[in-house]
Amino acid sequence: MFEKKEALYLVDHESYLHLKETVTQTGFAYETFDKATGAAQHTGLITYEEMLENPIRNPLACARVMALQEIGLKGEAVSEVALRTLEQIKEARRAYRKEHPEDTHDHSIRFITSDYNELFRIPDGGKVQIDYAGKHFVSPCVYIDDYHTRIAGRVYHICEFAEMMERGGGTVAPEPEITANQAAWQIGHREYLSIQSTETGWDYSVYDRQFSEIDGGDIDLKHITVQQCRDMLLQDLGWQGRSFVPMDYEMVEERAADVAEEKLNSLLERIHAERKEIANRPHSDARSAPKKKNREVCL
Repeated sequence: MFEKKEALYLVDHESYLHLKETVTQTGFAYETFDKATGAAQHTGLITYEEMLENPIRNPLACARVMALQEIGLKGEAVSEVALRTLEQIKEARRAYRKEHPEDTHDHSIRFITSDYNELFRIPDGGKVQIDYAGKHFVSPCVYIDDYHTRIAGRVYHICEFAEMMERGGGTVAPEPEITANQAAWQIGHREYLSIQSTETGWDYSVYDRQFSEIDGGDIDLKHITVQQCRDMLLQDLGWQGRSFVPMDYEMVEERAADVAEEKLNSLLERIHAERKEIANRPHSDARSAPKKKNREVCL
């Protein structure tokens, strides 16, 4: 799962960035294509030596950020899409088919307009960001077949989903990549999950709806992204099928800290009250020692 050496990203809804580790394993070669025309735009190489000076620990994420900087793209919205998208790009199609002959049926998930124009593809198990009926959330997607996918637990025909989005004025896009070293989400409108980086990997906390901590720990994997860490945790918790809402990390942690402080103060007040009650209890009179009976001595 975490040894991926090739990826394709949609950048600012205008360009595709293709990254692939070189045969000599010296770094990542990159190329970009115009989304509308499929024309090649830029090529280059980000070496592992250059990446050593970058604080981003995941190799692909680091190469992606450095390539965008080198090219001069803004990179305000960057989302991973299925590699099979390369088959739709005129100047990338031949190379893709040559290097991925086994991917003729790769279970990537298509999102289209109601008249079947393809918007984008994501890998099986990928996630989409949905804005619909005043709600903003991210949903996991599971491949059923080329025309059906499960989104947030419900199976849709891809055209049915497109029509629903269009009728409701909604939008759907691949989930954007997160480059921050901390993030938080509300899972299924119930629990909260917060994650932050550490020297050895990631620290996480799980809170209930009232922001009381119910789980937490460390993931000692430096080279995974915060989203990969999140997906691991959701799988372990059995929540991998739930939709979730991105939250402000600082807000979640502040609310959780307030709740923890309130609980501590309540506990201390209860202990103080119990001790005061014990101290105010009346002491019972000491019992007088029983008198010894004088035995008569018979002379």
